[in-house]
Parts: sequence; structure tokens; C-alpha cells
Amino acid sequence: MIKKFNKDKLPIIFILILSFILNISNLKIQGYGNEYYAAGIKSMLTSFKNFFFLSFDPSGFVSLNKPPIGLWIQGIFGKIFGVSGFALILPEALAGTLCVFILYILIKRYFGFIAGIMAALILAITPIYVAVSRTNDFQTILILFMLLSIMPAIKAAKTGNIKYLIVSVIIVGIAFNINRLESFIIIPAIYLTYIFSESEGEKRVIERYVCGITFITQEREKVSLKAKIKCLILATIVLLVVSLSWSFLVDLVPVNARPYVGDSTTNSEIELVLNQHNQVSNKINSNTNLNYDGDNTLSYNILNENEFIKNYNEWNTIHKDNKTQFGIFRLFQDNNLSDQIAWFLPLAIISFIVSIINRRKIITLKSTKNITIMFFSIWFVIEFLYFSFVYSNIYDLATLAVPTAALCGIGIKKMIQIYRKNKSMWLSLSLGLTIIVQYIIVIYYRENLSYLLIHLFYLDLGISIIAVFTLFKIRNKKFTNNNLKNGLIVISIIGCLIIPLIGSSASLVYKTDGIFKGAGLQLFESKTQQNVNNYMKNYGVEFGGSEDLSKFINFLNENKGENQEYLLVTPSASVYAQNIILDTGDKVMTLGGRTGNDDILTLFAFKQLVREGKVKYVLVGNETNSFNNASIMNWVKNVGKVIPNSQWQDTNITVANNILYNVFKNDRRDTLYEVTPNDVS
Repeated sequence: MIKKFNKDKLPIIFILILSFILNISNLKIQGYGNEYYAAGIKSMLTSFKNFFFLSFDPSGFVSLNKPPIGLWIQGIFGKIFGVSGFALILPEALAGTLCVFILYILIKRYFGFIAGIMAALILAITPIYVAVSRTNDFQTILILFMLLSIMPAIKAAKTGNIKYLIVSVIIVGIAFNINRLESFIIIPAIYLTYIFSESEGEKRVIERYVCGITFITQEREKVSLKAKIKCLILATIVLLVVSLSWSFLVDLVPVNARPYVGDSTTNSEIELVLNQHNQVSNKINSNTNLNYDGDNTLSYNILNENEFIKNYNEWNTIHKDNKTQFGIFRLFQDNNLSDQIAWFLPLAIISFIVSIINRRKIITLKSTKNITIMFFSIWFVIEFLYFSFVYSNIYDLATLAVPTAALCGIGIKKMIQIYRKNKSMWLSLSLGLTIIVQYIIVIYYRENLSYLLIHLFYLDLGISIIAVFTLFKIRNKKFTNNNLKNGLIVISIIGCLIIPLIGSSASLVYKTDGIFKGAGLQLFESKTQQNVNNYMKNYGVEFGGSEDLSKFINFLNENKGENQEYLLVTPSASVYAQNIILDTGDKVMTLGGRTGNDDILTLFAFKQLVREGKVKYVLVGNETNSFNNASIMNWVKNVGKVIPNSQWQDTNITVANNILYNVFKNDRRDTLYEVTPNDVS
């Protein structure tokens, strides 16, 4: 017999559909997403060896700089559907929607339907969360495993049972093999919740003798602090074993039987794990905030270029960066971080406060509700402080979206209950402060918005403020029915959701490029930004896009040597290599790995490849002296034959590269050299 459809399922079905639409609609505008990883996936699928060791190139010369799980998952999708931007981003989009559902189930289980619905909805429309669901940078797959670790972690804290704790850390260990140390940001929440909760322990049979009569009872034995510490030590060992297992396996393989470990200094995955996040590196992309100084002159169309420079400088002021002053208010400043995550932070913070002060027994941490609140509160506080005081990539903010949404869902439910019972002002305060912060963010990005859109936002904010103010004023009033209060609550909450939703929807229209990786209001293109993009497109280049390399590839193939193994040698993956691999699947040697700084080959070894005819064409940039492979590139420049740009490079690309150098200080004025066995002394 068919069960009657439960109408209570409609809201979550609607939210899941909304999430799926936001994550997957018009994905074609994303292209391959991060082309470095996309090229790696294509190379990985050429052999099992390349797949296991995560080779960036088909020859297995150097590996990608990520651990395996996320790449393997995307590789499976690429194998099934073919290597395309859609196929590689699809698992991220699906994981993004699945995470929304898991959060709903988790919050609903302990706090009810309303809390679960609100948590799921807020997560689904948070701009940075939508942005990472539309890229191939593994963030939503990471979040999926982090969410899966929560349920056993809460059970472990509730019961003190080590098996649940072990399950939880094993899942985190798997998450480590998606995005390394970023996964460990949830560990303090797991450990502290386990330590401070009053675990019930296992039931035991107790016999008591009173006046010759035997009484048998069952009681739960409280888990001691000493026992918990022992469990955590064991759990930590398991966590490290699971986290580092693949890295150890790679390092056990002889170096000549696997690719060089990309981004490492000693060709070791373990070394990469230990040092990757401690290295001092230049995280400021030269394209983002260097303004034209007016000193350089160009020989082509100077009038149009000056107009372009003017437009670019205006656009650069609008397109904020995240290099702002660190501090507790960093996520609320006029930068591209606030537009990604700050929309619901006031609501989450007040929800955290209300959850504590209205649960007098929360310190005892006996109930599952209290344990869950503590878990998400610790997770939220740690993430909030981390992003307030530590430089990070924008897309890393996506992990903060989860505890933020969870606390918002829990808090809204609780504050509505309190409002109805004792006429508290917490509900009005939280919604009002949230609306004010959203109003400030709109002001930050008003230059990006059309006349119609900005007035729509002002209308939404105005109605929301009126609704919140009315809620506050009537909190002590008595009504025969609560329809007015309920209506005002709904209007206020919807008002807080509209602008972030529209900001997230911008990623359906405008490309989230490989540098920015965000969504929000700043994606809406102003007239100035459109002028910049259109000018670059006239020369075959767009921000976050790729040049047409057909002329270059045709030249390389038509002049390929008899024994030539590598179609091209480049200083780094970003210098044509990833694009050629995606276009042709041919072997391209990236001497310096991803960034050009990997010290993979000696000059002697490179000369041997030239002597054998395996290498013929080498692309050399003006910046090669700063790379570890400078000795090789300088040798090529000294002995190699220069190939005129007209033979291999499209004229538009030559002009565009000059623009990139003169305006952005991004030196892409590359020179192609031919080297032959006769050049080797």
C-alpha cells in the first residue's frame, strides 16, 4: 500500500531542489574550473600508476599538490562521463546538496523540524558555499566527510564509548586525504566535546545486600577523565595513521618509479604534509591589486589601452581583496570576505549566546542537545577566530558556513519559543542586527549593482526593518491569536534570506574565476567591469579564461622530432602546460611543477633528455631567474634557437600578453626555443 505523502517533507524537498539548482545550473560558464586539477585528472586517467600517484602530466613527471581522495572521486566521474568541466564539477555540486540534507537530518533529529529547515536553507544559500559547490577544488567533498564525522562524535561524547570516537576520527582522517590540514579544524570540537561532556558510560549490574536480601540493579558507570584521555590518545594515533597512510605508501615507492611530489622540496609526501602550510609564500596574485603606474608606453592602440587602464583601476577598487587588517571584525570589513560569509554571522553569534544563557544545565553536558550545541559552538568559535586572524584562501571560508548555519537553525527555533513564552527581545535583536549588517554589505558593493537591483535590496531591507521593529514593539502586547506575530516573524526571516540568495544566484550568470572563487554581490558586473572584460576578450583573453592555443599546438605537432617524447617544456604548470594537456592529452614537462619552484631535474639530467631527442621545444619566460630551474632555462637561452612569435603565437595573444605585463605586471611575454642534440656539449 502506498504511504500517504507527508506534507512536512515539502520544505526540505524545496530546499534540496533550490540547492541543486544553485550548484549545477549553467555550469558551462565555469569551463574546467581550476584547470590545474582538471589537467591532472585527464593525466591520471591515462594509467593506474598516474591515477594512484596523482600525476599532473601524462608522462608522470610531477604530481599534483593535493592528497588523493577528492582527485580520485573526480577522476571516477571523469572516467564515467568523460573529462569535461561539467563532469569534474558534478561531484562537488552533488556533495554540496547532500551536505545540506545531512545538516537538516542532524539538526532536525535533536532540535526539531523548524531548526533543521532553517539550518539547511541558510547553508544552501550562503554565497561562499554555493561558490565552492560550483568549482573543482574539493571543498564540498571535504565538508561532506566533516559532517559525516559529527554523529559518531556526538555519540562518543554522550556514551563515552571509544568505538564511536574511533569512527569519527577515521572519517576525519579520510577528510585529511581530501584537503589535508583544513580537515583538522573540526578536531578541537570533537575532542573538547568528548572531554567535557558527562558521558553516561556502559550499563553495569550492581548487587546490594540489605538485611540478607539481594537487590540487583543496573546503573551506568560514569567515564572518568583519565579514561577519556587514554581514549583520545588512542584516537589520535588512529587519526594520524589514517591521515598519513597514503603519504607513507607514496614515500615507500622508489623515486624513479613515481612522479616527483609537486610543491615539495625533498620529493616526499610526508615532507609536503609537514611543511606545506608553514612555508612563507607569496599568496598575493599579481593580477589582483597592482594598479597601472603610467610609466610604460605601448606601441599599439594607446588610446584604447589608456581607456582600459582607467576602467581597470576603477574596477579594481570595486573588486575588493582580502588583504585587510586582521582582527575580530575582519569578516565584517569592506572586503570580499564579508560578501561570502558575513550575512548570517550576527544571527549565529546571538544564537550561540542565547543557547548558553537559556540552558542553565548546558555546562553539565548530559543531554544530547547540550552536547550538540557545544560541538557546533566550539567549531564555530574556532573557525571564526581562525579566519579573523589568519590569512587564508577565500574558498576556505566554506567550512565556516556549516557551524554558522547549524547555530542559526538552532537559535531561530529557540528564540521563537522564548519570544512566544516570555516576550524576550532576543529574536528582534538577532534579526535586526543581521539586517543591519546585510545593509552595510549592500553599501560596500552598491557600485556593482544595477539601479533596479539596489533599490530592490533597499526595499527588502526597509520592509524587514519595519517587521523587526514591530516585533520588538508588540512583544509585551496580548493578542487573541498569534497570526500577526507569526507573520512578522516570517517576513523578518525571509527578509534576511533574500539578499544572500540573490548574491549566491550571481554565480549562475557570472563565472567564478580561478583566482577569486567566490560568489555574492561582487560578482554582479558593473559597466566598468564589463568594459574591462570586453576589452580583454577583443584580444582573445578573459579573466579566469584561457587563450586559443590552436596555432601553438599545430606548430608543435607539425615540427615534432622523431624521438621526441615531450611536446613542450614549460617553467610551470600555469604557463600553457595545463591548457595543452586539456586540449590534446600530450606529454608536457613542467620543469618547476605547479609554481615553477620545484627542483625536479638537474641540468645534467635535462641535457641527457635533449641528447636523446626527447626534448625539443622549451618555453622560457622573463621571470625564470627566480625559479629553481633557472640553470636549465639559462642554458636553453644560451644555446637554443629562438622561434619567432609569428610562427607559433597568435597576434592577439601577443598583444594581450603585453597588456598583462604593462598593466598587471604579469609577465607572460614568453619566448620559444628549439634545442637539439647538437646543442649538448
